[in-house]
Amino acid sequence: MMLEVPSGDNPDPKWEQEAVETAPPCDPKIDAAANETKNRKNLKTFAFLGAIVVLAVIAVLVAVLPSWGTNCGSDGCTTTSSNLYSGNETESPLFYEANEGAFRIKIPLLSSDITKPYTSVEEAKYDIEQLAKFVVNNAITERSSWGADGPMYFPDKDGVALESGAEGDRQEGAPVSSSTSDSGAFGGASSFETYQQEAGVVRSDSVKSNGVHVFAALTDKILVWDLQGSLLQTVVMTPINVTKDSFTGTPYVLEEVQDKASDEAQDENEIVEEDATAERTDYNWVWNPQPYIQALMLNPQGTRLVAIVGGYGVEYTMGQDLIPVIQDYKGTRIIVYDIQDDGSLAEVSQTDINGYHANSYSVEDHVHIVTKTSLQTWDHLIQPIDRFMPDFEGMSDEEYVAAATVKAEELIPSFVDKVMELYTEDGEVILSRLAVFAESISTDSQMTDSIFSPGIANSITEISSFDMGTLDPLDNLIISTSATLQPGYWGYVYATTDWIWVADQGWRFVEDSNTYVQDTIFLGFRLDGASSTFSVFGSVPGSLLSQFSVDFYQDPVSGEEFIRAATTINTNWGMWWGGRPMATSNFEEQANDNASRTKNQVIIMKVPMPGGDLQAEDELVQVGSLELGKKDETITAVRFFDSISYVVTFERTDPFYVLDLSDPTEPKILGELEIPGFSEFMHPIKDDNSVLVTIGRDADDQGIALGFQVSIFDSTDPMNPLLLDRYVLDQRWSDSSASWDERAFRYVRVGDLGRLIIPINIYAGYDERGNQIGENFEGFFVFGVDLSKSENIITKELEIDHTNLYWRFQAETTSQQCYCFDSLPERSMVFNGNLMTIKNQNVASTDLVSETITWNMTLDKDVTCCGNNVVF
Repeated sequence: MMLEVPSGDNPDPKWEQEAVETAPPCDPKIDAAANETKNRKNLKTFAFLGAIVVLAVIAVLVAVLPSWGTNCGSDGCTTTSSNLYSGNETESPLFYEANEGAFRIKIPLLSSDITKPYTSVEEAKYDIEQLAKFVVNNAITERSSWGADGPMYFPDKDGVALESGAEGDRQEGAPVSSSTSDSGAFGGASSFETYQQEAGVVRSDSVKSNGVHVFAALTDKILVWDLQGSLLQTVVMTPINVTKDSFTGTPYVLEEVQDKASDEAQDENEIVEEDATAERTDYNWVWNPQPYIQALMLNPQGTRLVAIVGGYGVEYTMGQDLIPVIQDYKGTRIIVYDIQDDGSLAEVSQTDINGYHANSYSVEDHVHIVTKTSLQTWDHLIQPIDRFMPDFEGMSDEEYVAAATVKAEELIPSFVDKVMELYTEDGEVILSRLAVFAESISTDSQMTDSIFSPGIANSITEISSFDMGTLDPLDNLIISTSATLQPGYWGYVYATTDWIWVADQGWRFVEDSNTYVQDTIFLGFRLDGASSTFSVFGSVPGSLLSQFSVDFYQDPVSGEEFIRAATTINTNWGMWWGGRPMATSNFEEQANDNASRTKNQVIIMKVPMPGGDLQAEDELVQVGSLELGKKDETITAVRFFDSISYVVTFERTDPFYVLDLSDPTEPKILGELEIPGFSEFMHPIKDDNSVLVTIGRDADDQGIALGFQVSIFDSTDPMNPLLLDRYVLDQRWSDSSASWDERAFRYVRVGDLGRLIIPINIYAGYDERGNQIGENFEGFFVFGVDLSKSENIITKELEIDHTNLYWRFQAETTSQQCYCFDSLPERSMVFNGNLMTIKNQNVASTDLVSETITWNMTLDKDVTCCGNNVVF
């Protein structure tokens, strides 16, 4: 596809005519402005009058026009822009424009206008039509050179083209480690809430507790147990209503069985969701879809539980002639339960929403669920014009292009109508404006095509919000939804009490180097109770490490709001992009190259206030930045606080940076400490955030990662940060999921004393002769932290071994020709001095004072998939 830079005068009358014919009608109030723009060419001959008209046009545009949109004149509608070019009209284009291919395309580049809602359904349809033409152009262009003997497809018989337990076992007083003198300080300690990055915002998790009962998601079940290790209830999700008649092909049937949900409950504490006992015949298929609980949420009072369940979307699509226009249509189910005094769950309400669950948060009683979906362009646009469909058999390349174009002209209107039907509520469009996620593009069409050929709107992010505190048992769950089109499927979600920020990948053309570099795009959704509104857009160069790379800060004096982001720009596409150290196989080559392949920076952007500067009312504006890190280093850990921040970069050693962010326009490096290894997660253990406990990896002077380590950093003197102590596990293949999932991290603090509780996995490995080196371990370590000491501040207090419990369970189940995929996440909770650890199919409770295991509970095999799902 060729991209042409638009100019002030369009020399192509055919393109001009198509714009008039295909653009929709719109608000006549802006007709005058559109006519002035269209007649600009003729006005060039009248210098004096031209100057007057230009001034008039500017006045009208400022008064009534958005920066871009669909504007109407006497001859129809065309897409115009008041800021089509920055400065001189021959400079960088602000549209992605293709004048070659089956269809001509004109899509705006990214700007703050993306946050402005569509003024009409017709205006939105025009943009979706442009997106459909972009998809079709790529498909036809790719297939136009295949020839009649291209890749072989074989149709199937339907003509679809296909390419070639109850109570836990109690153990009395079994010692698990030597005790220390400060253990008694934790006798009454409790800590069971989900880790909070920001106060007042609680992220969903697979395990939740209200301090009296524990609720855990295990595939298609919610397990409820008490603090004494008794399993009280098992709530089974409604089976997915899929039978053999739902499959269009011929499934491979293993065994016909009656629906086990209709069987007698194994005990009086097991219940099945409503309609789970409906009569039907199920089959054990090669692929047998089942519901999967993806997250749980609690209200602040601990009286309501929300389950977010995936898998039910297949009920809307299996056996249907019409394929939904989006992936994962109704793919996520929301179920709200009341928690009774005895811990049992009673359903209050449920509903289905689009997409698969990406993340979710609660702010008081308000729930905000972020889901991802994508347009089904293959089924609705691409497959019908595929080169080897029967309609195009034996055609030459030229004949195929002509015939496919005609076919696409029939497909596009239907596709557009289906999208608009899904994203229009009460006549209002809830989908954000379409834009190419780049603020600048190259005039080199080949280079630009290579960047955007994978797609410009591959996914849709939806935020569904509701109030779980106002529901009555018979109420319908009322959902408020906002949605945005985005290019990527990945991205981090960061939430505060007033905002949800969604990050995605974008691109920026750098003219000096004639290259594209990766951007991170921020989409800001302002929260208002149980609703959200897409309000702000912004971008920074580089990529994020995690959601902890983003921070929202409000100045307590001025009230100004800022977004702060730590990113790494990687100029070598072949190198490692993740948070871990870079690959060291080409270490010598890297060392001899003086130019760094990375750039790390902290960027501070001002969040526009409603009703503020009209020039930037919807766009983050950069006010300050700071570069840090040494050659080839990447960011491995970030933690922001009000006026101070900590950043760790790594390539061979770990520079630990202390940053002063008190002045957003002039961030500074206050201190730096260079030590071996690197941190991956940092947590404050003093009220002023001056002392951190961190977890990460030890490393040698060549940057080779060694064992897992726990460290204590002190920045009381920020100009001279200190490493107070560290504890290193010698085993190279040791790690902790708390390094990348903060919900597995728990720190219990009593004054200067602390207990760090994290899951640890050790794989001993083998020597060159095949002999195992040491012992494997799966469980939890409890580290003691005593800030009153000057040495040995970190001590290992306890090892809670889940290894034997896990493998004993597996031996019991595999002996029945069954393998279990169900597994509880690695989590820990403390209730009145008793530490509850959860991993795989086991739960154990340990007294932190006596350091003895008081009970452990191994889930019965009938509670897991081995009881009712897959048998080989």
